[in-house]
Amino acid sequence: DGDSRRLYSLLFALSLEQAALASMGPDLPPPPRAFACLADAEAAWRYSATDGGQSQVADAAQTLLAKMRRVHGELTAHWERTCEACARLTAAGRAAMDAASAGERHPLGSGRGPSRRSNSTPAFPVARPVEAAGPPPTRALRPPSAGGRQPRQG
Repeated sequence: DGDSRRLYSLLFALSLEQAALASMGPDLPPPPRAFACLADAEAAWRYSATDGGQSQVADAAQTLLAKMRRVHGELTAHWERTCEACARLTAAGRAAMDAASAGERHPLGSGRGPSRRSNSTPAFPVARPVEAAGPPPTRALRPPSAGGRQPRQG
């Protein structure tokens, strides 16, 4: 009974981890660890010593595994939708760049390059060229005295 409770605790912890990773954000693909939670839980269930009859803990563990399988399916579907959206955005970006390089009108802009006003200053200061006048001037070094510091006369 103690082993089955420990097993259920492990499955419950993996279920919580899966749920937390699944809720990272609707626009982001789920992290790879979210997909590994179900495999870890099923491996723990498979390799546990549950040869006896069905207990309440074993029933609860199987219910939890079924829930994890459903969440895993939702994660997989979300991952596929995110990948498809990313592919569409990449294709649209490439099409826009091709249109801009061909001189065609961009669907989101006027087709012209960035406008520049004649009396405007650039957004970033322009670096001025360094004159090739040699190394910067250095102070003349005095030779060290023979005995280190001179004694103070007073």
